Amino acid sequence: MANRNDYWFVAPLVFLFLTCSPLHAKQDVSVSTVPQQGFDELVRPITEKILLSAMRKIVVIPLADSDDNLDALGGYLSQEVSRRLAKAIPGTQIVDSGTLHLPSTTDLKLDSSNSDTERLKNLAWAAGADICVLGDFAPFKDEIGASLHVWSSDGSLLADSYGGIPLTREMRDLASKPLKYAPPPDGIFTAGRGGVSRPIVTESSASNLQNWAHKTLGAGIVSMELVIGPEGSVQRVTTLTSSSVSLASRVQEKYNSLRFTPAAAPDGTPVAVRVHSEFAVVELELTVATDGRVQQALILKSPNQRFSERALRAVQKWKLKPAIGPGGNPVAVKVNTEITFALY
Repeated sequence: MANRNDYWFVAPLVFLFLTCSPLHAKQDVSVSTVPQQGFDELVRPITEKILLSAMRKIVVIPLADSDDNLDALGGYLSQEVSRRLAKAIPGTQIVDSGTLHLPSTTDLKLDSSNSDTERLKNLAWAAGADICVLGDFAPFKDEIGASLHVWSSDGSLLADSYGGIPLTREMRDLASKPLKYAPPPDGIFTAGRGGVSRPIVTESSASNLQNWAHKTLGAGIVSMELVIGPEGSVQRVTTLTSSSVSLASRVQEKYNSLRFTPAAAPDGTPVAVRVHSEFAVVELELTVATDGRVQQALILKSPNQRFSERALRAVQKWKLKPAIGPGGNPVAVKVNTEITFALY
């Protein structure tokens, strides 16, 4: 959230993250003789985040393959993740994903707006879980590249993790298709898929973007595809859809100046990646109480219901500087503001 000097000028920038389309595979890979190496490194980052939360009822959905199928190998990988979480986190209750009546095949995109992802999470919540782990895998050289995404029942993304797991004979036998690998023809991987991490906007770029977002932009949305190079620079910005040509032009110009910590392949090598991004602005009217809490929030203009809900959740957490009346005492006031989201 951006720094705020005065609550009626607040336009905080909220960073969320999206994944994109799957990697496709073609070349045979070898088989490792080390069956479990890599799992601990993959699970450790999400373990740390879950430990910080009070949530302990976890379901790990079978990981989807590079064609978004749920197969036996995906089930095996999820079981190994579940086993490590149960061992590392005291009091953990693992919900058996086999009780969720999962589809055998689904078109997963594993992002916060996708209806299939929401359907899988809703199955987890209906089973009583308060944490749902979704993920995918794809062959990468002599490894299985795996991505994990940890969602809490309040709708927030707690953590992501990416890494490589040496391929074993058991994995190869469980796979529904030959485990083959080929680099993408254009050399550009898909961020967040198959163990390829997402690039992270640098602190200086984030601060610069937050300050820029304080300008009055007006409600709207821009959907873009970014190509971010292995050194962290934005190589290309392509506007896919936008609610306003003016907003799209301003956002695209700004995004071209961003710098990122590069994405990494499962073996840790920096790689160029393709990232789907959304930039959205929601206009709200806030009633701010005498103690600085947001007493009521009304949506004035929004690009869609999804961002309206996110904006309302965000402002309920704000604690603002109270307005001061003529007598020197805090007074309740109504103010208009914008909240801006940048989703990668």
